[in-house]
Amino acid sequence: MPADLRSYSEAIDILYQETIFNIRSQFTIHSLHATTLPHRFASIRSLHFEKILIPGLEYDAFTLRGIRGWAKACDAIRMIRDLRSLRVSFSRTVFEPDESSVATYLQPLMAFKTPDFVVHFNWPVHETLDHILGKATGTPPFEIEVSESRALYRSQLQNY
Repeated sequence: MPADLRSYSEAIDILYQETIFNIRSQFTIHSLHATTLPHRFASIRSLHFEKILIPGLEYDAFTLRGIRGWAKACDAIRMIRDLRSLRVSFSRTVFEPDESSVATYLQPLMAFKTPDFVVHFNWPVHETLDHILGKATGTPPFEIEVSESRALYRSQLQNY
């Protein structure tokens, strides 16, 4: 095997196995899955996925298209067989999502089996989570982090 090809083979394995992939769009995870060789995609070990909940926008949260896109993103993440660390962060904008909305976005995450799995909320959502998880059968497969601040998520919105 030529030296350049050998170097590439060694480096590409390190890239997928040692990088924390930070993704802020469900469409990005679809694109990454569609454009990456299946064995490379499956070898990703660390992923941080941020879901910004924005009501009513065509591409996001509470439209049927947004919820279907979220389910597809979760399906793609489940294809990562070597995933060791997963962090899903939910951020709100100028509103606080209702219980039904939060439950809809948590539901597909209940099937994940990732060893180091954290779900983070950037607003105090304790009562909503207590109510949702009280109805759930079994223990969630993730640790929950909740920000006590009611600060709005603005920096990402400036990119839209």
